[in-house]
Amino acid sequence: MAGKPRTYIPTDELDAKMWRQYSHYKTCLKNDNLARYDANGNRILMKLSYEEWKNIWLSSGKYHLRGRKAGCYVMSRNNDIGHYEIGNVEIVSIAVNQNIAHKGRKAAETTKQLMSAGRTKEKHPLWGKKHKPETIQKLSLAAKNRKRKKEDTLCPTV
Repeated sequence: MAGKPRTYIPTDELDAKMWRQYSHYKTCLKNDNLARYDANGNRILMKLSYEEWKNIWLSSGKYHLRGRKAGCYVMSRNNDIGHYEIGNVEIVSIAVNQNIAHKGRKAAETTKQLMSAGRTKEKHPLWGKKHKPETIQKLSLAAKNRKRKKEDTLCPTV
């Protein structure tokens, strides 16, 4: 039989896991309901083959830190422009990727005014109300516990 086989056969457990993730992502980009679009309304395509995608992740040394939580890493397009293709992607932390996505964008004045007006004076849910001392104590305790659970918000390390 000439040419490549129609389906990829993973060589080990890690390869099988990576293949499932790549296949899912590629399927999502092809599906009209799940497709992603750039700021100009152009569809973003995955132009990386599985081997290229896998090599980018493995060469970065960050594959095991892949995810959606704080401290995890993602595959990002340079300046959020173009498709996922060789030379236009890099592995960066989620924080860096979010900074890139919002770089140079500012909310319109009307949007700022609406956001401000929605939470001022009598429109604020706590306007004219005070917390009970027990509630203040519960909120304080919850905030202290939140600070201690930092490992829950970080990407797992292997």
